[in-house]
Amino acid sequence: MTIIAFSDLDDTLFISGSRCEHLSGCKAATVLPDGKVGAYSTPQHQALISLLHNACIIPVTGRRTDSLDRVLIDFESYKIASHGAIILDANNDLHPLWRMLLEAEASLWSRHMSRIKGELEQHCDTHKLKLRIRIVSDKGFACYVCVKGEISDLRQLQDRIDVLDTDGFVVHSNNRNLALLPPFASKRRAVAFLKDILKSESNKQLTFIGLGDSLSDSDFMSICDFQMTPSHSQISEVLN
Repeated sequence: MTIIAFSDLDDTLFISGSRCEHLSGCKAATVLPDGKVGAYSTPQHQALISLLHNACIIPVTGRRTDSLDRVLIDFESYKIASHGAIILDANNDLHPLWRMLLEAEASLWSRHMSRIKGELEQHCDTHKLKLRIRIVSDKGFACYVCVKGEISDLRQLQDRIDVLDTDGFVVHSNNRNLALLPPFASKRRAVAFLKDILKSESNKQLTFIGLGDSLSDSDFMSICDFQMTPSHSQISEVLN
């Protein structure tokens, strides 16, 4: 029996320093581009990672590949980055079959992302929202539209986003940013793709565990055999 753990990273396997009540027993989990610590794993996170020591942990993250490279956890197999738009092999190269899918689909949505970016900028200018809007690219592909800024302004934008033409895009939001994801940027789709690959590569029975904290994670977690979520997460708030 082989256990495959598809896991979100931020707020699931580690948290930002600002959310740590105290740093006693915490270990650095990520570093920023300047080398400073970006996030920590608490003793409870460390215990969870230790519990999964004999499992194959595959990150499923919104982080770009360059940010994923600064995570201080050893991932020895596949990796899912940029909200599911990117699938990497153990050598950090794009999976060849996934590259074919990206080459067929990303170009179709690139124009729509540019249009949405322009409409969001005009909307923010009209309503005096101080938000930063950009198209995030990874491994040479435009992956999604990212919006960052003050929480109050992000909430105002989200309340009004239905007036924009976002047909085909999924709106993902948390307290820090908002992302508009085209169909190929899907954690669920990426996990389903890798499940098939892993089954074809293994002659053993596989058990899949999904770990995540946000409601958007629940989509990929639902196609796993078991689901785990931290307390005080978006998912746990809904369940409670």
